[in-house]
Amino acid sequence: MQKIGDITNTADSRGEYTNGNVAAGIPPTILESAWFNTVQREIINVLLKAGIKLDKSNDAQLSEAIGKMLSDSQAKLTDSFGQSSSLAASQKLATNANDNASRRLDKAQNGADIPDKAAFVRNIGLEKTVEQAQNAVPTS
Repeated sequence: MQKIGDITNTADSRGEYTNGNVAAGIPPTILESAWFNTVQREIINVLLKAGIKLDKSNDAQLSEAIGKMLSDSQAKLTDSFGQSSSLAASQKLATNANDNASRRLDKAQNGADIPDKAAFVRNIGLEKTVEQAQNAVPTS
């Protein structure tokens, strides 16, 4: 974006507007069309980025465009498990998942909470080790 000082040489040393001082020989900033066109293009680009069509009877379009872009950029939350790549887990979902994991992995259970112990042994690859251990213990 351009400052007024990029368009006219009557801006101050920082490229900003000045009211001027006739007695001191300082001219006021000349408001040239190039600067107004730059500002207009910048504002129009915000509206277009938000998908808003120009409406000469609506003076709130810039505000609407900014609000829409902010709203669209917020993550959508969910309380449900799933495979979405566009939803974010809510605090409720994260808490429920953590509580569920804590209950399932409770050390005080010492494995008593495993419903199918044979399947568990197979799943972790210890089936042969358990068989060898069972055969190593005398039965009489």
